[in-house]
Amino acid sequence: MRKRKSTWRPVTKRRPGNARPATAMRVIHELPRRIRFRANSPFDGRLRDDFVDSLPDQVSGVSEARANPASRSLVVHYDGAGETRAALFRLVAEKPPALRPRPLAIGTVSGYLGRTVLAGSVFALGFLVPAPLRAALTWAIAVPTLVKGLSNLAAKGLCVEVLDA
Repeated sequence: MRKRKSTWRPVTKRRPGNARPATAMRVIHELPRRIRFRANSPFDGRLRDDFVDSLPDQVSGVSEARANPASRSLVVHYDGAGETRAALFRLVAEKPPALRPRPLAIGTVSGYLGRTVLAGSVFALGFLVPAPLRAALTWAIAVPTLVKGLSNLAAKGLCVEVLDA
């Protein structure tokens, strides 16, 4: 007996009236006093620090805003009022983004590169270094990361930065 191929296909057509402009941020999660928006690009101008820091000043009722360009998301905490929500949608969801890359912080890259080269050198030449000196170098490399994690734990509580450390 021959098997028949399935002819079922999911419906993927979009109606013309439901089309979303390419510049719009969309809501991916909403709670009574918090909205999470998603941008189309990590370089969206609405994810920049200057825009995020100015949100509480631009919209009354917004208590906090934070952006994560890596996940293309913007989280806004507000008072839960309908007027505040509508103002947020006018400002955030409909404002066209300025698509420009963030400037590269050379100091950050050179510091990271220096630590990476040091760690690689210690690893490559580890068999030549005596064990007590090797332990001291390992702690010297690890302590800045641990201190950063502890300071984030004290300031923000358990968050991604703490888990990364």
